[in-house]
Amino acid sequence: MKIEVLKTDLNKAIKSLSKIAKHKHIPILHHVLLDANIETQKLTITASDLDFQISIALPSQVSEPGQCTINAKELSWRLKETLETTIQIETTTERTIVRHGTAQFHPDGLTPSEFPLLPFNKSLHCYRIKESALKEMLTLANCATCVDSTRLSILGILLKPKNNEIHAVATDGKRLAIVKRELLGMNAEMPQVTIPNHVVKELIHLLKDTPNIVEINTSYDNVSFDWNNIRLIARPLYSAYPNYECVIPDSSTYAKILLDRLQLKGMIKRLCPNVKKETHVKLTLTENLLMLSTAESEASETMVIDYPKRQTTETGFNAKFLLEPLEALETEMIKLELDDRHTKGMSPGVIKTVWFEYIVMPVRMS
Repeated sequence: MKIEVLKTDLNKAIKSLSKIAKHKHIPILHHVLLDANIETQKLTITASDLDFQISIALPSQVSEPGQCTINAKELSWRLKETLETTIQIETTTERTIVRHGTAQFHPDGLTPSEFPLLPFNKSLHCYRIKESALKEMLTLANCATCVDSTRLSILGILLKPKNNEIHAVATDGKRLAIVKRELLGMNAEMPQVTIPNHVVKELIHLLKDTPNIVEINTSYDNVSFDWNNIRLIARPLYSAYPNYECVIPDSSTYAKILLDRLQLKGMIKRLCPNVKKETHVKLTLTENLLMLSTAESEASETMVIDYPKRQTTETGFNAKFLLEPLEALETEMIKLELDDRHTKGMSPGVIKTVWFEYIVMPVRMS
């Protein structure tokens, strides 16, 4: 293998991949795999942690094709220190040589054939979506993901195609987030798949707010995301996702209140400055007013709303659960739906936008 690549491109790729290439017990996974293709004139760099892998293809000048592995941490440190604009990498039968300007070093490497690659299958079950839309979907659904490692079936986000839409669903048992987006294309009816939490985190980090197209392929063994010279392949969760639709309340009888998202967010943050500590906030509906209050500080704040009923209804919620979707959303207005049929509301509350539905369970207030 003999190539030349821009230092900025290589440094950016290694910086993204070095967080993955750090498996504690398998030395080869401390390395990244470099694969030079003379036909496409690209260098593909891959990192893996066995559960998922990320490959980034960089434009490069490939004189000789081939493969090698380099310790990701060592390469990242070397690139950080050099001032050169281009990097040359060459492999011989004995070693790998990395040159930058007049300097060169011989990084540690292992046999490329030992690098554990996840299989990529261009399946029939493929659909396409805008990169910005996928990022927003995962970010919003991530508000309700479960972190309890004993609940294996919901330790991730469910991607479920429905007609010409894709639904991203997450729940932790106390709240449920459903985000919908239109598909740009789908060549076959795709089965639903659950993406593990740590893979979702990497996807949110890698995806940008661009109109680029992301192609998603699924099979029983893996799910892959392809966009902008990046490919992420992951093992999905194999446990069946619970029937979340049965817990969605029939809100046809709920009070529906249009609110300014930033105003509601500001009220909650002022009343509950430390939402990391479990704090409950009470929402009181009365004629043309919504009052928020907390038992902990005996503080309250009101806003004027369009609510003609004179009956007063009180419902308590976890402040953190209300605040997280309000911070993740970017829309100006939201719809808050509350069950106002009883004085002491103990039905779920719903936050809605055009493409987003968030159901949160109530709590008992003292």
